[in-house]
Amino acid sequence: MNVFIVEDSALVREQLTRLVEAKERFRVVGWAGEEERAVSAILAQRPDVVLLDIALSPGSGVNVLRRIRAAGSGARVLVMTHSADQALRDACEAIGISGHCDKGGDLHACFEQMEAWLPPVPENEAQRLAALESTGLLDTPEDEAFDSLARVARNLTGAPIALISLIDHSRQWFLSHLGLPERETSRSMAFCAHAILQTGLMEVPDALEDERFRDNPLVQGNPRLRYYAGVPLVLDSGEALGTLCVLDTVPRRLDEAQRDAIKTLARSVVGEIELRRRVLTLEQEIERRHAAEARIMHLATRDPLTGLPNRTVLRDRLEHEVHQAARRGGTVAAMFIDLDRFKLVNDTLGHDVGDEFLMVVAHRLSSTLREADTVARLGGDEFAAILPDMHSDAEALLVAHKLLRALAEPFTIGKHRLRIDASIGIACYPHEGDSAEVLLRHADLAMYQSKQGGGNRATHFTAQMETLAVAALALDRDLDQAIERRELVLEFQPQGVPGGREVAGWEALVRWNHPKLGRLMPDRFIPLAEERGWIHRIGRHVIDSTLAQIATWDRAGTRIPRIAVNLSPSELRAGLADEIDALVYSHGLTPDRLALEITETAIVGDGAEVAYALTRLSQKGYSIEVDDFGAGYSSLGQLRHLPLETLKIDKSLIDDVHHSKIDTALVGAVIDMARALGMRTVAEGVELPEQERVLARLGCDSYQGYLLGKPMPAARVPDWLAQRSAAGPVQAG
Repeated sequence: MNVFIVEDSALVREQLTRLVEAKERFRVVGWAGEEERAVSAILAQRPDVVLLDIALSPGSGVNVLRRIRAAGSGARVLVMTHSADQALRDACEAIGISGHCDKGGDLHACFEQMEAWLPPVPENEAQRLAALESTGLLDTPEDEAFDSLARVARNLTGAPIALISLIDHSRQWFLSHLGLPERETSRSMAFCAHAILQTGLMEVPDALEDERFRDNPLVQGNPRLRYYAGVPLVLDSGEALGTLCVLDTVPRRLDEAQRDAIKTLARSVVGEIELRRRVLTLEQEIERRHAAEARIMHLATRDPLTGLPNRTVLRDRLEHEVHQAARRGGTVAAMFIDLDRFKLVNDTLGHDVGDEFLMVVAHRLSSTLREADTVARLGGDEFAAILPDMHSDAEALLVAHKLLRALAEPFTIGKHRLRIDASIGIACYPHEGDSAEVLLRHADLAMYQSKQGGGNRATHFTAQMETLAVAALALDRDLDQAIERRELVLEFQPQGVPGGREVAGWEALVRWNHPKLGRLMPDRFIPLAEERGWIHRIGRHVIDSTLAQIATWDRAGTRIPRIAVNLSPSELRAGLADEIDALVYSHGLTPDRLALEITETAIVGDGAEVAYALTRLSQKGYSIEVDDFGAGYSSLGQLRHLPLETLKIDKSLIDDVHHSKIDTALVGAVIDMARALGMRTVAEGVELPEQERVLARLGCDSYQGYLLGKPMPAARVPDWLAQRSAAGPVQAG
């Protein structure tokens, strides 16, 4: 029910508004505080009820009432006054009001009266409104199909007004409105809101004689209705949506033939509505299918996170651009773009931040390149771009540098200040590839070269890259079979005590005797093994071979101190300690014969899992050593929380220790702090006697390097020990 408030007191007006809108089916559609505005607003908005303050200033509440009645408004008016003046009340009733409200008293009776004017609500109202919505007929344009049915009803009955109404939540809306200019009215004044509760035709011969409609605004005001006859429009599923009705301004009755005719016409209206409903359902189903197909196509061609084209689209577009360039004699550039250290962002800040990071990358790449260029996401942190109509290969390199600058601009995600570095590889048609497939492969190889060069750079493809790639592929294939072919062998390098003759320990180093390439150092194949997931198998092979060699020496009477083997960061997982235990005891040895070396990067990586694996190994009696200390990003503060026994000082700090005061101070500081934490130190890469003397003076526990001995095959170890023993006393440690 639409309520208009005429009240000059802001306080009273606010209280009334709050009380009215607390009612579920009421709403305030406007207010006025003086006569002129009240009259114009009421006539324009045509409310169901007016709450009228008689003591209005400026102006007069009585004048408002008189003027709206003279203009044809039939709105129900409840007069609000403090006055008990009967003459004033009689004057208002003579003009036309629906009741009085005492402003100083309880307004409960006033609201009860307003609620009594509301038409009843069907029991299935929610279901009925849903069915009405499903027809899609509300607020549609004029429709001749419905107008023609209403016209027949008007002609058959002789009534001046014929309507096809739909009863919405708070209004009645007309599919057809012959003889009535309005397209809708409030539901609270709708005769049809009562008719939808009937099972058949509802006829009101004289509205002034019917309690339900006597003071209805459409009866008391324009169009001053007196007669109504309506048949509910009931769907096959049982919901009454509205009515087909005829209305007149004089009392009357339909004869039996007219009643039958209007019922028949109502069934025709329902049939038309059902048809429209089925057509709409079919159209919606078609739309859903089209949307689903579009969604499937989008998923098939677009990256779901960034919305960029995917690998399939990239390949198709590149093939098209290559074809066009071949016809025009032009140049097309293909770029592979790989983000540097993105995994660190994902692992430390979480996948939500990582996803936002990738969306920033997508936006910056797209906004930096031309509209004719294509940017695609290939997956993970890999992107690609196609640049048609390049004037030269050099221009493509300039664009790549522009992309690097755009990506490098810092940005904020949440509370994190971040920047993006990337490695870009470029291959241009026709000089660096004559097909889409070749261009993409060559751009990928060039990107890998940028990555190998430290990242944050762009590199053009060269023929040498493909040669190296072919060699790497062959290496990959051969490494998979290297263990079975017994091509992985061990060499052992001794560790001594600075200024002394003792042998403090040994390190086992793996080599690959490749049948074609000769002896390969670990840096040629260990990264490949980690990338391919073979490092676990190789690591177990190295440990098992080392333990077997220790047992062989023991049986031969050659007592070897503890031997250290290297562990890859990817091996530091739960279950490692039990695996190594099984190998040690299978050779009849004990954990004190084996030391395990890890790198600094392993320590600063996955902290919790690494700490657990190292703790388990230490508890079982294995010595844990940190290799290449000083080359990474850890600190002794980090190391003190882990069960570490030895620090191996990186060769980069030892190289100039004999003539650089800074390096001497650095190495001395590492030795002192390690000793304070209860750790031993081993200096790596010692090649000169001068270096050994400095290390002895600084108190380094042991050293390793060519000065003492190069890595040697197992067969040479006994002879080396014998020679060293002959030169002076040897302690096996």
